[in-house]
Amino acid sequence: DALSYWTSFLSNRVQTIPQCRRVVVYLEKNAGYKTYIDCPFLDDAGAINASADLEEGKTTDAWIREVNPYIIIKLTTDIDLGLVSKIAMQRRFPDQEIYIFTTRAISGSEQLKIYYRLQLAKILYPEYFEDLDLAKVAKELNIKPRIYY
Repeated sequence: DALSYWTSFLSNRVQTIPQCRRVVVYLEKNAGYKTYIDCPFLDDAGAINASADLEEGKTTDAWIREVNPYIIIKLTTDIDLGLVSKIAMQRRFPDQEIYIFTTRAISGSEQLKIYYRLQLAKILYPEYFEDLDLAKVAKELNIKPRIYY
């Protein structure tokens, strides 16, 4: 079963990444300044959630700049508007690397969720996932995922 295989693949590969190599990621929900305190999407990909210690899921640009995450991920319900989201985020954080993911990475089917976790892991740790062929993963999971870089 492809879903079980890729879930296991991700888990096993992430376990090989030393804790000292893990990177901090800030993920912002579709609605601005809201984030996830508990986020399996980030955890499963081996990222350190910048917001894990917040009492509430609200942030400010100043707080995000202070955290200085390795990358920022902005979620959108409409990936066709990815460019609009990216431009808005780049205005807020001109010195940060920003990725736009669909909200389906968090709330989609299990197949989509594992695909997007694999994609994030490959972005964060290319040296650990250089052999990962995301087109093959999508085909095996029978999905048509989209991301806006």
